[in-house]
Amino acid sequence: MNNRIIFYADDDCDDRLLFEEAAATIPGKVVLFESGINLLASLQQFIPAPSIIFMDLNMPGKSGFEIVAEIKGCDRFKNIPVVVLSTASDHYNINKVRNCGANFFISKPTSFVKLRLSIEHTFKIDWGKFAPSIDDFYYRPGE
Repeated sequence: MNNRIIFYADDDCDDRLLFEEAAATIPGKVVLFESGINLLASLQQFIPAPSIIFMDLNMPGKSGFEIVAEIKGCDRFKNIPVVVLSTASDHYNINKVRNCGANFFISKPTSFVKLRLSIEHTFKIDWGKFAPSIDDFYYRPGE
């Protein structure tokens, strides 16, 4: 599926570049954003809509929680899978972002290989049928 569009928002430049490199094994185009606000603005104008959105939680301006809630609250975008990729992987944050409507949570991997495997894992999910329990919602790279 070469026409796949992948959005990724993270305020850390190094993390954005690492994600882009790790996602290079996935056919399609990666579009990077330094904030969730910029992602939302582009989402309104981007045609076609992205196939999937990855995002960090802790960003300036609007948090990942707010961005997820806005995406999932919009009829036009609510069916786009939103995957949170964050170091804030405690139960409180995981449950909070799940309640905001995120489709999946990945604990930000500690290595490039684990990041690549995590991204590849998300593309094996049938998002049309995936209805995760709390245990299936949280992915721990390397487990």
